[in-house]
Amino acid sequence: MSTKIAAPTGLAQLLSSKKYSDLKLVCQGQEFNVHKAIVCSQSPVLAAAVDGDFQEARTNTIDIKEFDAWTVERMVAFMYMKDYDLDAEERQLESVFEPDNTTVGAIDQDDKDDSSLPPSTPLDSHLTAPPGVILLGHVQVNAIADYYNVPLLKELANTKIQRILDEDWSPNGFLDAVKGVLHSTSDIELHKIMASTATQHVDELIELDDFGKALDMSDFAFGIMRNTITAFQAKVESTTTELQDMSDYAMTLLTHESMQRREANRANRTIENFAACRTILGNTKACRNVHCSAEFNCYIESGGSPREPKYTLRCSWCYCRHRG
Repeated sequence: MSTKIAAPTGLAQLLSSKKYSDLKLVCQGQEFNVHKAIVCSQSPVLAAAVDGDFQEARTNTIDIKEFDAWTVERMVAFMYMKDYDLDAEERQLESVFEPDNTTVGAIDQDDKDDSSLPPSTPLDSHLTAPPGVILLGHVQVNAIADYYNVPLLKELANTKIQRILDEDWSPNGFLDAVKGVLHSTSDIELHKIMASTATQHVDELIELDDFGKALDMSDFAFGIMRNTITAFQAKVESTTTELQDMSDYAMTLLTHESMQRREANRANRTIENFAACRTILGNTKACRNVHCSAEFNCYIESGGSPREPKYTLRCSWCYCRHRG
């Protein structure tokens, strides 16, 4: 995943020209010409270094040994453009970080190999592992933001990390990222993100032997965790089966009850229909057909269906139907 940053404007142009730069960040032989007003206003740690009675204040040079130049480049890019890109080959910032010599605003592109992997960092050798390399790159950015106390950069890195975990999660890549987080940053929010993601995918992670090692768990403790989760999953499956059986049984009872209710309603309608015929017979003295002069005599005609018969009272002479 790569987020291309637009052509340099404003502060980006200031970084590109190096004009009025009054501070150097030196890392792995690379020099980043920056401006105190910009970087120190965003990092209390950098501000303390140049404001105090330290060598950094006298030389206006800060030597960064805790991180690699690749990561420092991303922090500097964010401080000037409020965004950063992991893939230096695609971000199109050549006009901002000109590789004229080793004194540049970022890593000299001619000195980089063709790999998109970030260089090794002194913080943790795990960060150079192939799986989840983009995720690891964001973890490195979070780590430097945490170290130099740049809250907005930490927030941005966490947003990018969360998006990857939501859209392109993989067990091995995630495990490498967990190792990087545990060894390189104390950011509570990022730890929460990783813990929440691990909880969502614990059934997959528990199958990885390295998962326990990444959490510095003993084989015994990891075995207990694995057995507990396996037993819980089995219980859930058993409970789900029981609930399904109960649901099926309840549905059977409801269906049977519904059938009984329909049969009772049909029987009631038949009884009411027959009772209506008896009422008409008791209240009728003559055929309602004015042309029928025969003595009223009647019979009950059966119709409808075998399941729900219907009865009609008719004159036995003219067959006129009598109904209420």
